[in-house]
Amino acid sequence: KAEQKKEAKRNKDKLDVQDQQLKAEEENLHGVLKTAEVLVSEADDKLKKSIMQKDMEQMSVAQAMLETARQKITHAYKSLSDVHSKRAVIAEKRKVLTSPSKHSHDTLKKRRV
Repeated sequence: KAEQKKEAKRNKDKLDVQDQQLKAEEENLHGVLKTAEVLVSEADDKLKKSIMQKDMEQMSVAQAMLETARQKITHAYKSLSDVHSKRAVIAEKRKVLTSPSKHSHDTLKKRRV
């Protein structure tokens, strides 16, 4: 029993470290999204000015800015989805670790059926 408690504590500590890393990654991705929002806003302003001035070069620059922002947003949302999935798995593992006796009992019940 003592060895099982030590193992459970080590596993919980590993999960805590992984969860902290994922939280940091999530915060970083939210920063990327904020940067992309600023880029979209600036590109929009640049595009409006260039259309009014009929400046094709600045229109191209604004279009490139919008494309870059779109790519950043797409990548950030996909990565956030991955992070949320990983954190859900960690939460489930943590739940199993915090109630090992119930989990063991469920496993025994499944074997009897």
